Amino acid sequence: MSAASTGEYPCPVSPPYPAASKDVELRRAMTASARSGAYSSATIVYEDEWLSVVDKPAGVYCEALLSALPCSTAAAGGSSVRDMSTKFELLGTNGKGQFREPSNVDSDDIESITVQEKAADHTSNDDVKNDMIFVRAYPQSGRTHQIRLHCQYLGFPIRGDEKYGGVIEWNDVACDGHALHAESLSFVHPVTELPVTFRAPLPSWAYEVISTMG
Repeated sequence: MSAASTGEYPCPVSPPYPAASKDVELRRAMTASARSGAYSSATIVYEDEWLSVVDKPAGVYCEALLSALPCSTAAAGGSSVRDMSTKFELLGTNGKGQFREPSNVDSDDIESITVQEKAADHTSNDDVKNDMIFVRAYPQSGRTHQIRLHCQYLGFPIRGDEKYGGVIEWNDVACDGHALHAESLSFVHPVTELPVTFRAPLPSWAYEVISTMG
């Protein structure tokens, strides 16, 4: 039975945010503001008479992206939170593993979790911080920060995500953003009612991780 049908939505509570997270996020917000101000050309993955699917670059605000769309008629709206669980597929650990195309999200070998209690602080263990775990997440509909919270809860916070326990430096290089990427998007077209799937190119950091796997 889903959380949506019972009304019992998860209530994730994070440990107190690290003091450095405010400074990190302020610096990133200033960078994003500058990038957004200069953003003028959106990469359209798909477009028909009813909707547009756009590949939003990291560090650019959604408002800037909407403004860059030709003849944009996008109206303010929102999402419907139907399922707050996330399925995870392990692709590699410390360079060992194999990258593969997205799986059937109903597969039994993909772990599914829903955070309902206070997130455990697994990030104080130095050994965990030194491990590199490469996973693919399958949120069903979700809410803000869902994947970030669930990764923290499972003990592998996202690289660059200082707010939820992730490191802000990796191999002596500062992380200028989160190692989190929207690889694909699947939904039922609201007008044609046909299932559609769209893919976005992987970012450079993901290719770097994949190149170490063998």
